[in-house]
Amino acid sequence: MNFKTVIVAVLAAGLSSASVSKALVQEDAPTKPTCTDNSAQCQNDQAFYRLSAMIYGCKDTEKQQGVFSYSICLSNGKVLSAKEWNTEAPDVGGITYFFSNAKVVAVFYHSGDLAIIENGKLIKMYEDGGIKVKTKFTKAERQNIEKTAANGYRSILKKFGR
Repeated sequence: MNFKTVIVAVLAAGLSSASVSKALVQEDAPTKPTCTDNSAQCQNDQAFYRLSAMIYGCKDTEKQQGVFSYSICLSNGKVLSAKEWNTEAPDVGGITYFFSNAKVVAVFYHSGDLAIIENGKLIKMYEDGGIKVKTKFTKAERQNIEKTAANGYRSILKKFGR
């Protein structure tokens, strides 16, 4: 089972913050996708595999504040992911930021959309759980996602003194 499957299943089930947090910690080694085509779904699966491999084995630390759960995943003192989740139904959902070399490289939204970021710029968005891939964005869409990638995680890291 891969990272994406676990997250979507946990969100669909409306499970507690503890369940969400545990689901976000990769306990088993990620399984490389077997697809070889260039479909949106295959690209999405490969992107989730790379992200899962990136955070595999990191130490997840969680804090609960009201209906929100926050967590960061660390490896060798470096933040590999930061998450914020609203755990109260019907608004269960959240956002996960993935980092490489202290820079956001992807943003996963509770809707199942995955934004791929390179050097602070949005290059690709997998939508509808990976069924569609989008590479052309309106100015407003691009600005909103790039602003989220640049600053959205900061309040999460502050909760952990970072």
